[in-house]
Amino acid sequence: MKVAQVIVDIPSYQIDYPFNYLIPSHLSDLKVGQAVMVPFRNSIKQGWIVGFLNETDSSKQLKTIKELVSGQTDIDEVMLRLVFYISKRYLAPLSDALKLVLPPGKKPIKARKKIEHIYTDTLPKVKLSKEQAVASKAIIMAINNQKHHTFLIQGKTASGKTEVYFQAIRQCIKKGKSAIYLVPEISLTPQLIARLKSRFGDEVAVLHSNMTDGQRYDQWRCIKECLYSIVVGARSAIFAPVKKLGLVIIDEEHETTYKQNNSPRYHCRHVAIKRAQLESAVVVMGSASPQIESRYFCDKKVFSLLTLKDRVTVNHQPEIEIVDMCENKNVLLSKPMIDGIRKTLDQKSKALVFLNRRGFANFMLCTDCGFVPKCQSCAVSLTFHRDKNRLVCHHCNFTSDAPLSCPKCKKPGLKYYGVGTQQVEDQLMANFKDADIVRMDADSTRKRGSHQDKILEFVNSNKAILLGTQMIAKGLDFPDIDFVGIINADTGLNLPDFRAEEKTFQLILQVIGRTGRRESPGKVVVQTFNPDNETLKLALAEDYNGFYRSELQKRKDLLYPPYAHLVNVIVKGPKCEKVSEIANRLAVEINKAERFMILGPSACPLTKIKDNYRYHILLKTKKVSHVALLKTIVGEISLPKSHSILIDVDPMSML
Repeated sequence: MKVAQVIVDIPSYQIDYPFNYLIPSHLSDLKVGQAVMVPFRNSIKQGWIVGFLNETDSSKQLKTIKELVSGQTDIDEVMLRLVFYISKRYLAPLSDALKLVLPPGKKPIKARKKIEHIYTDTLPKVKLSKEQAVASKAIIMAINNQKHHTFLIQGKTASGKTEVYFQAIRQCIKKGKSAIYLVPEISLTPQLIARLKSRFGDEVAVLHSNMTDGQRYDQWRCIKECLYSIVVGARSAIFAPVKKLGLVIIDEEHETTYKQNNSPRYHCRHVAIKRAQLESAVVVMGSASPQIESRYFCDKKVFSLLTLKDRVTVNHQPEIEIVDMCENKNVLLSKPMIDGIRKTLDQKSKALVFLNRRGFANFMLCTDCGFVPKCQSCAVSLTFHRDKNRLVCHHCNFTSDAPLSCPKCKKPGLKYYGVGTQQVEDQLMANFKDADIVRMDADSTRKRGSHQDKILEFVNSNKAILLGTQMIAKGLDFPDIDFVGIINADTGLNLPDFRAEEKTFQLILQVIGRTGRRESPGKVVVQTFNPDNETLKLALAEDYNGFYRSELQKRKDLLYPPYAHLVNVIVKGPKCEKVSEIANRLAVEINKAERFMILGPSACPLTKIKDNYRYHILLKTKKVSHVALLKTIVGEISLPKSHSILIDVDPMSML
C-alpha cells in the first residue's frame, strides 16, 4: 500500500507536521488536498492529504486511513501551497491555516442556473480622466501579459480609483479570467455591490462574515462551479475558490481590518500577493493614504506606483476650520460645528459627524470617593450605554445595570466622563429636532442587514445627519454630503502604538474625503485639543507625501517597519505572576537565538482581557526568515494549564 502524508486537525506547535498513514486498496485513487478520517491516538480525526510516499518496510507499522470525507472539502494544489505559506509566514498551526480555504458550513445550496453569456457591458462606457487612463492602461497591459504584477494606486478621495478598478475587471473577464475585489469593511459592500451589478450584471458573488453559513456555502459552491466571475467581500474573500484568477483588488489597502486578530494571524495583503504569484495574477491596491510599508515598496520598485492627484468631477478642496477645544472646554459641539450643520441642512444638503468612540460615556466616576466601575474580567473601565442604561465592556462584552449610587461609598455622586456616539446623538437631536439622525457604529449595526438599512435610511432622507465611528469613513460615497464634523480629532494620537500617528492621519484624511464630491466644495469643522499637532496639520492639508517622508524617517531612526519585521509574542493566563515568569523565561530562550532585538517583556497596555493577564515581548529582525525560529522555541516551553503563548507576526496593533 502507498503512504499518505496527512495534516491532522489538531492546532498545536508540538505536532504541527504531517503524519504518515497507509492507504487502503479501496482508496488507491486519493489525491492531494482531499479530506480523510484517520485514527489519531485514541480517537478518529479529520485530516487533509498533503503528499504521498512510497511504502517501505517500516510502513507496515503505520495506521491506515479509515475513510474519505465526501463533499466539497478537498483543496486544490494552489490553495494548498497558500496554506503552507500562511503557516510558515505567520507561524500558524497548519490545521488552522487549512480551515481558511475550506467551505463555510455544510448547508444545502440553492440552485442557480449557469450563466450563458459570460460578460456584457450594461452601462455606457465611461470617459476616463487623463490620470485614470494612464493607470488603467498600465494595469490592463499587465493583465494581458498574464504575469504577476503588483500595483499601488495612490489616489486622493473622489479621484476615481473605483472606475480604474472596474476597467481592470472588465479586461480581466474579457480574457476569460476571474477577479476578487476586497474591501475592509462589510458596511462598504451594499453600495459597491450595487455599482458592480449595474456594470457587470449577475457576474457578482458576495462573501462576508455577516452572511449565514447557508448563504456563504451557497456562494462558495457557485463560485467553485464557475457561475460567477467576480467575488467581492472582506478579508476572507481572498480564499474564494475562483478558477483562473486574473486580478485581485484591495481597496483602502491601508485599513487594519485586513489583518486577522486570531490564529492564523495573516495579513490579507501578503496572502493576496502570494496567491497572485502562484496564479500569475495581477494585484491592484488602492488608497488615498497607503500604508507606509506599501508606499516604501513602491520606492524600492517592488510594487509599481500609479497616482491620481485630482478629483474626477470637481477639483476643489473643502473649506477647513479648526476649533481649539481648550477654549471651548464645557461644550460637546462647538458653535462652528452647530452653525455649519444648520447651514448645510437649510441648503437641503446633508451632514456627516465623526467620532471614533461608541457608547454614551467612556466611564463613570464617583466624585465622592473616586470609584470607577471596571470590568470583572478585564482591566478596563466600563463604558456607559444610555439607550439600555447599561455598563458595557467593549473587550469581553460583559454588561451590568448602571448603578444609581456608588457601589463603594453608597453616595449619589456618580458622573459620566468622556464622549461617545450616543451622547453626540443626544446633542444632535436636541439641536436639530427636524433632522433625521442616523447613527452607525458597532452597537447600532449588530443585526444582520442593519448596515444596508442605515445607509438606505440616510440616502432616502431629505434632511439627515450621518453620525458614526470609523465605519462611516471607509469608502462610502454620498455626493450630497456638504459638511463634515470631526469630534476629538486627536484622540488616537495618544495611544501606546507606533502606528498611532499613521492611523490618525489615515482616518482624518478618509473622513475629510466624504465631502466636496459635487459642485459645492463642502466644509469641514475639526474639534481638537491639540491644533498645533504636525500629523493633524498634514492630514487636514491632505499632504500624504509630507506625512510619508516624516513618518519614514521616524521609523528608520527607531527600526520599525518597513526597516524591520516585528513580532509581538504574547503570554497570557489567569495568574499574573505565572504569566510574568513564563514571559521572562521565554525572553531568555529567544535571546539565545541571537537573531532578534528584544524589547520587554512587559505588561501589555491592555493588561487583563477576559480573565487573562497579558505580557508581551516585542521582537525586531531585519530578516523575515528568522521568524521561523520562534516556532521551535515556543514549542519547547512547558506551559501550565490555561496558559498560552500567541505569536503575532507583523502586528497592526500593540495594545
